[in-house]
Amino acid sequence: RDLGAAGPPSMRYLGTARWRFLKTNTLSLRAQWFDFPGASRPSVASVLGSYSHDFDVPLWRRGDLGGLVGTISEGRGGRGLKDVVINAGGALAVTDGKGRFRFLALEPGEHYLWVESLGEGFIIDRKMPAKLLIEGGKTLRVDLKALREATLNLTVLLYRAAGNPAVVSEEEQLKNLVEAGGLAGVQIELSRDDETLSHATDAQGRLTLRNLRPGRWKARVDDSSLPEHTKLERESFEVELEPGAERAELVRVVPRLRKMIFIEDK
Repeated sequence: RDLGAAGPPSMRYLGTARWRFLKTNTLSLRAQWFDFPGASRPSVASVLGSYSHDFDVPLWRRGDLGGLVGTISEGRGGRGLKDVVINAGGALAVTDGKGRFRFLALEPGEHYLWVESLGEGFIIDRKMPAKLLIEGGKTLRVDLKALREATLNLTVLLYRAAGNPAVVSEEEQLKNLVEAGGLAGVQIELSRDDETLSHATDAQGRLTLRNLRPGRWKARVDDSSLPEHTKLERESFEVELEPGAERAELVRVVPRLRKMIFIEDK
């Protein structure tokens, strides 16, 4: 601080410096100058030093309470993520420099675990919130992986027969199709394990699903809103989403062959 700055008339700080090394060690130095106005005592200048080391002190825990410990790391076998907030049934913990977290005293029973401050573009490798069973006197371990989120772009397009479809077989009709625009309001369901997402296409027949966990998803298209005499080329299909990838899938709606009955007039 400036020696002429406002402060107690008998003391002025000259400066403070702090070094942190090996993650858990801190060395601090503080220089200060004391003055005694109106007294015969001389001024005193001093340098104070301190050293600190972070360590854990185990505390006693009630025998009927349970615990939860774990890690959160980037990708599979990647580095631990620091300063991520973990919520377990309302109790909060923050990961350390190695991505470790712990809850020392949780009431026995079901608790829901979720991550509150994961970085943008990441998603946990399992469905959140995750339901956990905490038992008294035991410590449960849960290791979480943060993966790059995936994106899936779906488009539902209507196709019509080109020209006058004066053909008898459906196979021949399907060889002469032209695009007739996107279909709005088509419901598409995406499912994986015990997680299901369901959304409808927009006015252009498009649907973009972001923040998806990488892995294999199954898509199912609802045909109840399709135009008359049309059908889905495929009602369901599977997609494999890689971490951080963006994939596009096209769903074609094609004409449905109608049976014609000729009645001979005699």
